[in-house]
Amino acid sequence: MPIQMDNGQTFLAPAALVPGHFFWLMVGGAVVLVMLGWQLWRRRLQPLRFAATALLALYLALLARVTLFPIRLFPWGAPVYARGLGHQVGGVNLALGVLWDYTADQIGGNLIMLAPLAFFLALLWPRLAGLWANLAACFAASLAIELLQLAMNLTYLGNRAFDVNDLLLNTLGSVAGYAAYRLLALWWPRLVTEVRRKV
Repeated sequence: MPIQMDNGQTFLAPAALVPGHFFWLMVGGAVVLVMLGWQLWRRRLQPLRFAATALLALYLALLARVTLFPIRLFPWGAPVYARGLGHQVGGVNLALGVLWDYTADQIGGNLIMLAPLAFFLALLWPRLAGLWANLAACFAASLAIELLQLAMNLTYLGNRAFDVNDLLLNTLGSVAGYAAYRLLALWWPRLVTEVRRKV
């Protein structure tokens, strides 16, 4: 997708960094192997906690793939930089409630995007097992993603916008992940205790 400037010019990056899902699974897998090696070396391997942490690492790798890529690559001195940074169209959307312009996929994707994060944060860290602490952590994660997308927009590395509706949908959707954790804690409290045990 080309980058459109506020003066009507468009620029197409000669290259883009677009690692596939397999690459991100490999990144997540590498993190999991490092974690496994570390826990084995310290002789503190707790299988259920390791499995939950490994799933979180894989999820975070795929989340990075979905939210930050592709990255547009312009060579140094490319014409896109002639006017300076921050001239791309559509960098910020602060209009609440424009959801009728969204497709069902966009709404659904934003609602489920942080649900796994809410679940794993509550499961692995008791301090984040309360509703408000969990929501605050998921809101902060969503805000960080939106700010990174804005920074990439301003520097022409990407063409995603900071969207307040995405921020709200992500945070609202995290309630589903938190609810899944609460059900797990209600039905299998011993499992939650075992996952949190650090040996």
